[in-house]
Amino acid sequence: MKHRKQWLLVADGKQAQAYHYEGPHSLPQADPTFALAHDDPRSREIWSDKPGRMQPSAGTGTAAFTPRTDAHELEETRFLDQVAERLTAALEAGLCDAVILVAPPKALGHLRKILPAAAQKAITHQIDKDLTNVPVQKLAKLIDDHLAA
Repeated sequence: MKHRKQWLLVADGKQAQAYHYEGPHSLPQADPTFALAHDDPRSREIWSDKPGRMQPSAGTGTAAFTPRTDAHELEETRFLDQVAERLTAALEAGLCDAVILVAPPKALGHLRKILPAAAQKAITHQIDKDLTNVPVQKLAKLIDDHLAA
């Protein structure tokens, strides 16, 4: 029987790390080729200029337009798109053939929506928790407990 190359992919809207995962009771080993992170800049650093102004229909003065999209949510969405692209490329290159995907509910939902069908088939488990800042030893126990349930 072919040996599975399983990854444990832990991500949120700001960072992502893939681990080689042999299964329950094994310590995940970080894959240095799949470590992504992006800065969390202030809103004024994301938007290039001030919001536009408009003349109200009655009265004097002007009012600022309210952006329709939160700058930070947009950056997190772009980051998750990059995570999905890298995961898809890793699967196509044969770096892994099975994935346990761990992300907070919002990020997990976005990844589910944008991952191609072939990548979705490789996902064996989905865990809707933010475990990006959990030490590896504790991460292993949490994953083992989840898979045993």
